[in-house]
Amino acid sequence: LILAVVMAHLSAPLATTEFTARAESVSGQDLSWFFEPWLSGTGALGLEARARPEGSDAVVTVTQSSRWSEAPDSFYTTSLELDVATGDRAVRYRQRISGERTELRLALP
Repeated sequence: LILAVVMAHLSAPLATTEFTARAESVSGQDLSWFFEPWLSGTGALGLEARARPEGSDAVVTVTQSSRWSEAPDSFYTTSLELDVATGDRAVRYRQRISGERTELRLALP
């Protein structure tokens, strides 16, 4: 997505607002959930994760320790790659998180 926008504008500078509009046009989606915190926010993403086995799953709780805006409380939305391993087997999951706390239930390999 970013490469497509940049390649289309190699010969001229591109303002941030124009870049975000072009990125949304290329993707066909509203990307304000991504651009607003990362370009306009005042914080940096901070995460804490805790995992526990529960039956044949791993329950992973991800807590954001920082906000990108204090008024109102606004937390990042992002994707995480998580590796779950037992013995010599592992599975990689890609999960989206948002909000102060996200609980994920992931099947053990």
